Amino acid sequence: MKNSISIPAARRGFYLFIITCLLFVTASVSADLYNNEDLAEFAEEWQQSCSSGNNWCNGYDYDISGTVDEDDLARFANIWLTSKDWVLSDDIADWIVDRGYTTGLDTYKWNYDRGFVLLSLYEKWLVKPDPTYLEFIKAWVDDIIQPDGSIVPPGNPTYYQITKYNQDHIQPGNLLVFMYELFGDNKYLLAMNNNLIVQLNQQPTTYDGGFWHKSNYPYQMWLDGLYMTEPFVCRYAQLTGDSSWYDVAGFQLTKVAEHTQHSQIYGSGTGLCYHGWDSSALETPPQTPRGWAHPTYYHSPEFWGRAVGWYTMALVDCLDLMPPTHPDRTEMLTVLSDLAASLVPHQDATTGMWYQVLDKGTLPDNWVETSCSLMFSYAFARAVEAGYLPEVPYLAASRTAFEGVVANKLSYSSGYIVLTGTVSVGSLGGYNSYSGGYSYYVNSGTTTNDIKGVGAFMRAALQYEKMTP
Repeated sequence: MKNSISIPAARRGFYLFIITCLLFVTASVSADLYNNEDLAEFAEEWQQSCSSGNNWCNGYDYDISGTVDEDDLARFANIWLTSKDWVLSDDIADWIVDRGYTTGLDTYKWNYDRGFVLLSLYEKWLVKPDPTYLEFIKAWVDDIIQPDGSIVPPGNPTYYQITKYNQDHIQPGNLLVFMYELFGDNKYLLAMNNNLIVQLNQQPTTYDGGFWHKSNYPYQMWLDGLYMTEPFVCRYAQLTGDSSWYDVAGFQLTKVAEHTQHSQIYGSGTGLCYHGWDSSALETPPQTPRGWAHPTYYHSPEFWGRAVGWYTMALVDCLDLMPPTHPDRTEMLTVLSDLAASLVPHQDATTGMWYQVLDKGTLPDNWVETSCSLMFSYAFARAVEAGYLPEVPYLAASRTAFEGVVANKLSYSSGYIVLTGTVSVGSLGGYNSYSGGYSYYVNSGTTTNDIKGVGAFMRAALQYEKMTP
């Protein structure tokens, strides 16, 4: 199943004729656009045999199919007269491809962080179809996915197991959708059907149907998990035509808000969402809640930036993917609107970024955090572009956050990006090992070039570059 642009054979000669004619069109006065010189080079590579050995026909076999064909022509048309000037997302992509394997992007784990940064690189490829980006993504996936569709990370063959019911292991499934659409290899579909979809069909739930975050965190819903699963199931629904998965996404996205969004729990107040919720005490028979669970409402005690960032992106991405008439969209838009309205007042006036604990920026030991700031920057800008949020004040908030990260958290070393200030981890796991309290989050520590932060950086940069004149 190759997701190609359908061009009848009789018209292919016509497209070659158009290419020839365009060569005689006067080039743009702008010195660095995709223009007639590029078109001439493209025509020279037409129907040639391509591989990594000849740099995929000098970069014109955009989809690494082995030849420059009508699909590549369509992609060339998409970038015609666009700028070739340097943009920041180019540098982010260079770091992912050139340095990623030495800084966390190995194939030892089939996990959300790797899936997330590679999804961001795929989104860069859609804008700038450099075949080296797609080759890099495909190589990572093919290193793990076996011909029978089994998920076997090299050096760690038992890492993925359905019965772990870990939502973090669903997120890389987005890459399987893309690979199947582009290359049609059945192993990608088998990996989805026989592993990820089987897992989700068996995923343990709270008494009211919310997915557990993973099997060893029983009865817990986390905001993080909504990003790990719901965009994938929406893409799977698009791929297969099984619309029931849109219903799953809408249900889970709105269910978690019932239990974590302050304004829904208490009937008023902030629209921010707590990191997680524990249904233990409400199960039949009742179980022992985690130490962090509120004694009445069972939510965790703080609004952790990155968890809210994951959830905000999940809402926006699923709104993009779900049918416009889906009945859960109205509630999703309300949740997004209330959440966004509550985030803006907590944006730091000095840096434009958001804090590790979102609503406690005045406390001296709290600090501005990179990954959540970039996630909100992306989500706000995309929501404005799609009409989910009004331009004022959200587009300015998005731009200010992105520019604040660039000014305060970005530097270069040996020609590559150095992105600082990304929180190492945030968890509610175990019974009492993670308190979920303020002190836990602000003492979690930060890392440099964390691939979760880099993935968010790419998504925010692409949106910023698209929407900034």
